[in-house]
Amino acid sequence: MRHHWCFHLLASLAVVTLPLASAGSVVCTHLTFTISATASNQIYAHPPDQDNATSVIDFIAESFGPEGSPVDGTREVTGSFSFGATYCRPSAHSPAKTTGKRRDTTLYLLVHGITYDKTFWAGATRDPAAADSWHGIAAEKGAHSLAIDRLGTKAALLMNANAGGSVLDPTGEVQLPVQVAIVRGLMRLLRRGGGKGGNPNLPRFDNIVYVGHSYGSVLGVNLAARSVDERSGKVDGTGPDVLVLTGYSDALPETLDASAAYLFSSANLVFPGRFPDPPFNMAFVTTAGGAVREAAMYAGNYSPAVAEADFLSSDLCSAGELGQLVQFGFTDSVDYAAGYDRPVMVATGEMDGLGCNEAVVGLSCEEILERTKKIVPDASAYGGLVVPDAGHSWFLHNVGAWGAGEVVDWVAAQL
Repeated sequence: MRHHWCFHLLASLAVVTLPLASAGSVVCTHLTFTISATASNQIYAHPPDQDNATSVIDFIAESFGPEGSPVDGTREVTGSFSFGATYCRPSAHSPAKTTGKRRDTTLYLLVHGITYDKTFWAGATRDPAAADSWHGIAAEKGAHSLAIDRLGTKAALLMNANAGGSVLDPTGEVQLPVQVAIVRGLMRLLRRGGGKGGNPNLPRFDNIVYVGHSYGSVLGVNLAARSVDERSGKVDGTGPDVLVLTGYSDALPETLDASAAYLFSSANLVFPGRFPDPPFNMAFVTTAGGAVREAAMYAGNYSPAVAEADFLSSDLCSAGELGQLVQFGFTDSVDYAAGYDRPVMVATGEMDGLGCNEAVVGLSCEEILERTKKIVPDASAYGGLVVPDAGHSWFLHNVGAWGAGEVVDWVAAQL
């Protein structure tokens, strides 16, 4: 059974703020987007006590069971949602594609995973203009890139706080359905470029390549699924032209169990200075400690200093997001995004304990990624990239720039 939720897309607005950096092949700018959207979020049957850290972890543990957290209907969530983004374009010195479609009309839309923010795509240095950032690698090929903050990040939550300083509800409001609705609205805006209702500082993009990491990949699968019109069976304008899923496979229900809940802790207990309560109650969580995060996100060939810096800059996720990890895209993963007929690549670290745990699944990483094609059975092309000697957050490993380059080259061959 496919999960259906309703959402409606209203007017969209984008505002340019300050330039960030320029170096070599890339020029980067900070943007703020505001997207109006309505979604049918889930009502959890056993919601946590948001003022009790133990209750929150118990809720997450239940959510990581085979069926996820039980639900009792849906509720409409509507509003205008703001978030920051890093937009990078090729400089005048960047090489451009000379055959086929111009690559300067291609945009990489980069969507991070839980406990990260948009700076994930800037790589280990957190410099979006660096040559080994995803932005820099795309720009070398003549492509643009846009890394967004998802709704559950600290920055986005504070942007959307009400006049009294209260942020969105971490259980009822910060969920996957509303985030899919927001990205659908953003996709429409990006396809307009500087046209009516668009952003005069952005060109019109002929090709939009969605790249997700971890939870961002779960969001991407659902974006692809919802872009298939139920009447015509065709992919609408909200569907990416290429879908890239990193830190992802269909193995999650096999590798994720209740014990994984203890990877998390209420963020105001881990970083009380960065995530004070109020406004961040116990249902906003992050990884429980540096060693825990390193074990979950890293393996193989990486810099311990990068892993430590990653922990110290780790961001939030919400109980509402974690409650849906298994349900949306995994519980009934066969044909989940049937009808999505664009190219799809899955790129996962060979030592990723969630995506490529050979000991638990009983298959090689290559076989797991090949099996994952069942989620997108109608993809016009499908590629599986096993990133060697790397864990879940492989882009922050020593092999990260190589892996991103492989992805960008594969994408270019599809356009």
